[in-house]
Order: sequence, then C-alpha cells, then structure tokens
Amino acid sequence: MPDRAAGLPTRRLFFALWPTDELRRRIERDTALIVGVAGGRRIPAASFHVTVLFIGEVAHSQVAEVMAAADAAAAPAFELTLDTVEAWKDSRVVALAGAAAPPELSALADSLRISLLHRQIKLKRQDLRPHITLVRKFARAPTPAQAPPVVRWRVNEFVLVESQMARGGSQYSVIGRWPLA
Repeated sequence: MPDRAAGLPTRRLFFALWPTDELRRRIERDTALIVGVAGGRRIPAASFHVTVLFIGEVAHSQVAEVMAAADAAAAPAFELTLDTVEAWKDSRVVALAGAAAPPELSALADSLRISLLHRQIKLKRQDLRPHITLVRKFARAPTPAQAPPVVRWRVNEFVLVESQMARGGSQYSVIGRWPLA
C-alpha cells in the first residue's frame, strides 16, 4: 500500500469467522491433549478464528471502504465442520481443520473479494483453507492416535478483525460484524 511505503500508519486487517466464547472453550478443552503433545507456542482460545480473507496493510483512509465492501457482500449462513488436526511443517503450525470449505464459505470469500476489488483494494492471491490455528512453532507433530474433536459450528456472521503485533504474538480486535442471510 502506498501509505505504508510512504511511512504513514496503516492497519492490518482480515475478514474472519469468530467463534462464540462457549465454542472457544470447547475447542480449547477438546484439543488440550493434542496441543500439549505438540509443544510450541499455544494459541490462546481468545485468538481462535477462521480467516475468510486476509486483506493485509490498509491505509486508515481506506478502512471505511473495507467496511463498505463488507456491507455489500452477501452469503447465506452455513455449518462449518472442523474434524482433522494437521501439522504444517513449512510454517510449523498445528491446526484444527476441515476437509474442504463449504460452498457458502467460498461464496462469502468470493463476494468479499469482488466487493473489495470494486473499491480498488488490491489483494494477494490466496487459497481458502478453513482452520483454527492451535499451536505455532510446534516441537512434535500430533499422531493419528490423538483423535481430533469434531467441531460443528453454525456460522451466522463474519467479522472484520485488526491484527496488531504484540509481545508473544498477534493481538486481535473485532472492529465490525455482519450477519449472514
């Protein structure tokens, strides 16, 4: 973004699915053994989310356009199932994942992408891979014997999140919410 290149402040933004506190606690409880065996840096339950579309650095002057893009996006509510644990060796991440993105989630990501592009907000190419990161910099990959929980989540909204770097990792703040039809 030109503002960042010019040394002007920006905000790091992404659209996400944001679990309820109850669902976060359940995921944390049901993955405790897997997380403990993996070692590494445990992600706090308060940070659990599924990224729908990463936007990146956005000039302060463009945040209203990002919110307008969300206002214009449309998709139906849907059920998301997360039922596998994956260890990604390249990024050293352990994640609770789903086999594939439901069509409604893909439709939401596409609608947001198109709406942002109409507002001249450029995005990098990215694949939609629904997952919740549990551990960063894992020491040991989970084994198949450590059965993952099956999380069925009725998704009724999406959020706009600001990510700020802090000591110990990213801190997330929800700055906007939109219902799904």
